[in-house]
Parts: sequence; structure tokens; C-alpha cells
Amino acid sequence: LVETWAINDRVTRYLVAALADDDLALALAPKHRTIRAILAHLHAVRRAWIAPSDAALAAPLASVPDDADVATIIAALDASGAAMTAMLADRVATGTRPSGFRPPTAAFVGYLCAHEGHHRAQVIWTRKAHGRPLPKTVAFGLWEWGTR
Repeated sequence: LVETWAINDRVTRYLVAALADDDLALALAPKHRTIRAILAHLHAVRRAWIAPSDAALAAPLASVPDDADVATIIAALDASGAAMTAMLADRVATGTRPSGFRPPTAAFVGYLCAHEGHHRAQVIWTRKAHGRPLPKTVAFGLWEWGTR
């Protein structure tokens, strides 16, 4: 269960690593989130779920700056991903649920993966709408969970 989350986290960072800094300002439409804002949202949601379950894990996780570049976003996602992995490992070991989530921990991992998959798709479609489709190796690589 924890490894499922960890793979999802690595897949998200794999996508972000394929982005150029100038991709981060792209949005699907004028009132939509930019790619930077979508990725900052992923990090913020991770922080929001970690904090009530383990404040010490959440404490060092800073917000993603409004002018963040790809490297900064990857570093933030790396930190929040590691904190989520630790929180989930604790929940699995103790048989407890993440604070504020009623279904079992397995369902929480499903929720996290679905949420991040949704936003990965938004990033991919936003780039494509601007004439910047992902290279095929990256697009197919997102599905290679056995090697991520």
C-alpha cells in the first residue's frame, strides 16, 4: 500500500521533470490554473492531509512560491511525497486512518492516486493545447509503474 503511493509520487515527479520552466505559466484557458498552480495545489493538498495526522512531518513543508521553477517544484513534491510516505507507513503499521478521512487507509491511497492522476492529466492537456505535447517516451513512461 505504501509502495503504491510511492510509485504514484515518483510518476508525478517524473512528469514534472519533463517540463520546461516556461511550461509552468501555461493555462488551459484564461481563468484556469496555470501548470505551476496545479503542481503547487498537489503539494498543498499533500500538506493538508499530512498536517492533522502528523504535525511534525508537515512542519518543514513550505508552500510552493508563486514564481517557482521546475527544480523548486520537484524539491517540494519530493519533500511532501516523503512525508506522505512516512505518514502512510505509520498509519499502516498502527492500523489507524489518516485524520479526517473516514474510509480505510487503502481507500485514502486510492483517493490520493486518483487526485494526482487527474491533475497530471490537466498538465498534459494544458501543454498539448499550447502545441507542446509530451514526448512519447515521457507519455508512455507515465504508465511504467514497474520501473518508476
